[in-house]
Amino acid sequence: MTLSPRLLAAPFAALMLSACAGGSGDYPSLAIRDVERQYGRFLITEGTAPAPAPAPAPVAPVAGQAAIAALVSDARASFERFEAREDAVARLVGAGRGRSIDSDARAAALTALSDLSAIRSATAVPLGDLDLLAAEAATTFAPTDDIDAARALVLALVERQDAVLAELWAEMDR
Repeated sequence: MTLSPRLLAAPFAALMLSACAGGSGDYPSLAIRDVERQYGRFLITEGTAPAPAPAPAPVAPVAGQAAIAALVSDARASFERFEAREDAVARLVGAGRGRSIDSDARAAALTALSDLSAIRSATAVPLGDLDLLAAEAATTFAPTDDIDAARALVLALVERQDAVLAELWAEMDR
């Protein structure tokens, strides 16, 4: 007669767990000892009061107004270039829609879409810089109001460009 592995598993597990149990007398006490009590005391001498702690210095912003304004200005300039090219690209996409892959009109439309996507990327670069400033401000507890406002403005520009590009690419695929 052979014993099944299941029957042997229970006694083996019990034997292994009992090896982990031990008497509490084998370990030192975690109670505070007399020598430890002696070193943790600070006695205030009679008649003197402790000096008040100095007020903490305010946390400086991670970027000045000029740096944030420069990032927003870069994003707006890129957005203006995008808007200036948008109508011309839309015309090229309309001309290239439904054409074969090897047609000149389709190639011109794809090139124009790529150029417009590059301009969109140039708008997103200041957004990335603002994201880095926001992360640095969050980790240093610096004020973030100016960064958040600038970030929201640039994000709206990038989202507008994303919507235009998505619409143009969808039209190209029709």
